[in-house]
Amino acid sequence: MMLNKPDTISLKETIFKKAANIQTKEIDGELMISVRTDHEDPSEITAIYRLSQTGCVIWECIDGKTSLNQIIKCLSKKYDAPVQRIEKDVLNMIQIFFNKSLIWKV
Repeated sequence: MMLNKPDTISLKETIFKKAANIQTKEIDGELMISVRTDHEDPSEITAIYRLSQTGCVIWECIDGKTSLNQIIKCLSKKYDAPVQRIEKDVLNMIQIFFNKSLIWKV
C-alpha cells in the first residue's frame, strides 16, 4: 500500500503510531526492530530491521500524537536544516515504515 504521494499537504497532517506487534532494542548503538506475527508466542519473530541514524531519529518521533508536519518542523530546528530536506527524509522513511507495517495511521 502506498501513502498518497501527490497529496503531501494532507499527508503531513497525518499522525502515525507504532504497530503493536513490534519490539525495539538497542544493540551496539543501533536500534533494532523485531516484528512478531504470533501474539501468543513473543519469541516468534518474522522480521528484524536495523535502522539508520536518520531512521532512528524519525522512529523516536512517532508517538501516536504528533503529526508529520510537527515532526518535520521539530527536526528542522533541532538539526538546523532546511524544512524541504527534512521533509523529504521524513516522508521517505515514513513510507518505508508504513510499507513494512511498522506504523499505522491514527
